[in-house]
Amino acid sequence: MQGDAVSLIFDILEEARDRITPPPGHDGRDGVFDCTSEGSAVDAYEFVAALKKSVREGVDHEVDLLETRDSPRGPVHLIRFANWIQGLSAADREVLRELLHFTAEGSLFLVLTLLDNLVDLTAERVRFELWAIAENGGRGQINDPDGDMLCDIFNGLG
Repeated sequence: MQGDAVSLIFDILEEARDRITPPPGHDGRDGVFDCTSEGSAVDAYEFVAALKKSVREGVDHEVDLLETRDSPRGPVHLIRFANWIQGLSAADREVLRELLHFTAEGSLFLVLTLLDNLVDLTAERVRFELWAIAENGGRGQINDPDGDMLCDIFNGLG
């Protein structure tokens, strides 16, 4: 039984990694990436904080959907996830939610280390530059080599 639960958790994590549904009302144009001041684009701190918030909200949204799902229709894996989650106690559901937050945030941290150019993605050394360009033309490099590392900013957030 415990092996089945572990297998199911890994399936849930894989599903979350492959598809994160934005929370209700979040269409990517909700002001999260507004300009920090006239003529300048979002800064690294706002960017990382918005990503972390979005990942947490995405996990919560998916878990909420699975906890309340009552339709026998849809992808088999979602039905399986919903049936399993709905069979958990409230305390176990909270542990699952915390585990999914931890895993999603850990995956985000790894992506940030790639953007910080701390880890090579391919055998060929490639340097990443991430720019925020505002509608008003303001622009700024999110992963400025002379600025704070994105993964350090992430670790400094609550």
